[in-house]
Amino acid sequence: MDLTEPENVEKWAVKMFGAVECGDPRRTDRLIKVASALASNPSASLPCALETWGETLGAYRLLDNPAISYEQIMSPHWSQTYLEATQGSRTRLVADTTEMDFSTHKAVKGLAPIGNSQEDLGFSVHTVLAMNPQTQQLLGCITQEPFLRKLAPKGETKAQRKKRERESQVWERSVKQIGRVPQNHQWMYVGDSGSDIYTFWQTCEDLGYDFAVRVAQDRVIEISPDDAPEDCDEKYLKTLARALPATAAHFLSIPAHEHQPKRDVFLQMSCAKSTRSATSPRGLLAQNGAHGLGGSCLGNAPTRGTRALRMD
Repeated sequence: MDLTEPENVEKWAVKMFGAVECGDPRRTDRLIKVASALASNPSASLPCALETWGETLGAYRLLDNPAISYEQIMSPHWSQTYLEATQGSRTRLVADTTEMDFSTHKAVKGLAPIGNSQEDLGFSVHTVLAMNPQTQQLLGCITQEPFLRKLAPKGETKAQRKKRERESQVWERSVKQIGRVPQNHQWMYVGDSGSDIYTFWQTCEDLGYDFAVRVAQDRVIEISPDDAPEDCDEKYLKTLARALPATAAHFLSIPAHEHQPKRDVFLQMSCAKSTRSATSPRGLLAQNGAHGLGGSCLGNAPTRGTRALRMD
């Protein structure tokens, strides 16, 4: 559906949020208006998107109503996105955690530390978007979880940490919230380095997901002689990835970011099949380990004074 057309925006809002039970039809109508306005101008704030103070005040009252929960508003959209994802044989699920910074809003209560400083306050939102990998069309948000960071107690041991709920578990919870992959479908879950967690991989395998993650841990791996590159006997994933010969390459333009100017890099890609053996005294992981493609994307800096791009 082309959301650049005003009539399509309203149809989309009714389709996604018309089934929300708000306790009063007027509240549902208000929700549809808010959704339509934000869909028409996704980057705008509520006052800018709704244009008039009366509409903005109505939206604030709706969102501040204790009778309406976040889950009530979003559940129909998640269900509709799941249904659309089942219409094709392949779906890509792109996930990331965003930090909402409310450090300057001193009156807001119930916040928690974000980032690397205990003085910065806000909350985090883990979002999983579904898209069609062939057409690149965004289908919608298939699940989402806001959460507050819980600081580790002083002097906590590794054993104690493993017994409590941890922030990293939001990745495996998101897979469980979406549910098992439908039969005869391929769903590829794509995550950043925060998803380099073995229990997340295992949850994906248990529920039928393929997954691609950006490596954070330099794990010990096994690679068969048939799959190993010539004269390569590396045992660690990152070391192996960087030692692999390039199988493809192309130029990539990197946009300017903070103090880093826009730059072009020459991107080299490589891959090899490897196995990460499972070693868990509690038997939580599959005994056959995790199989995948260990690879590296290395971008060479084309000009003096710029840094190379590396993605393992």
